[in-house]
Amino acid sequence: MNTDPTNPQEPPILPAGTKARAMKAPTVEAEPSLRDRFAMAALTGMLAQSSEVANGYTWANGNSEQQVSEYAYNYADAMLEAREATP
Repeated sequence: MNTDPTNPQEPPILPAGTKARAMKAPTVEAEPSLRDRFAMAALTGMLAQSSEVANGYTWANGNSEQQVSEYAYNYADAMLEAREATP
């Protein structure tokens, strides 16, 4: 281990003797869709609310992260439908 503060070195990422494995990078779209953007906005609003205000949208009320994410996309879908219905 390097203890010289004038010559800092990064510690090894893997323990000695461990071989690194190549990992495939996940595929990500270049830009989020409008639905994704609406869901992000809805999720931000839900997470910003206290459990008294956003009853049903907080982890404290027994909802999982998956359920809250689904609620956000439900709101996004409703926003897209309202957008299409507006002249």
